[in-house]
Amino acid sequence: MPRNRLFLGLFSLMLTTGLWAQSDFSSWLSAEVKYDINKDWTVGLEAQSRNDLRSGGFNTTFLSPSVSWQPMKHFETALSYRISSVPYSNSTTNRVGKHRITADFTFRKIESLILSKKSRLGMSLRLRGTTEHQAEERVENTLRLKLKFQYNLPKTKLDLFASTEVFYRFQRDLIYTFSEVQSVSAINKYRIKLGGSYPIGDQHEIKLFAMPQWRYPDKVNELVFGLGYSYQIN
Repeated sequence: MPRNRLFLGLFSLMLTTGLWAQSDFSSWLSAEVKYDINKDWTVGLEAQSRNDLRSGGFNTTFLSPSVSWQPMKHFETALSYRISSVPYSNSTTNRVGKHRITADFTFRKIESLILSKKSRLGMSLRLRGTTEHQAEERVENTLRLKLKFQYNLPKTKLDLFASTEVFYRFQRDLIYTFSEVQSVSAINKYRIKLGGSYPIGDQHEIKLFAMPQWRYPDKVNELVFGLGYSYQIN
């Protein structure tokens, strides 16, 4: 147990050190329900609200149904649709719908391919592609790569996790010349997420995290605090 307390203390220090220098602060509150159709197929529904902590206003709310398929131990694929309500332009009252389709390809339990014995450490790699459209805006096509590590504290149900994710936006910038319009595809966001999840019984789980992220090329820095609840239908 002293080792657990030391580990938790170091992890909490990582969550707070240097993060308060970020310029923008947001909170993400989410609730999700999942149902296992069989051992391979799972359907889910997530609702989330993303809020500006400085103004207290709702930036984004969305509802997202999903379906995932795990044909083998180390691989899972998923497809989801998201309908979001976002502010229209710079308005604080008018809102507009935003639609996103997401495809995931996740390589799971990578640690079992590297380590010779069972470990409390988990590792996964996810490739995600999204296409997103909002009225009077250009379609946004993004490729995302996420590496995640998870660690179960000995003699507890608490899982700590850390992940890093990079976003690559196609046609991120438009360059206007006298003769043509050129598009530039480049990295537009990078984030680091640190947190923990704790199961309550067999069906409930609570997740808490902090996540600094950086946006390019506008150089907007943001610190996100998240709280999530998940319910598994058996």
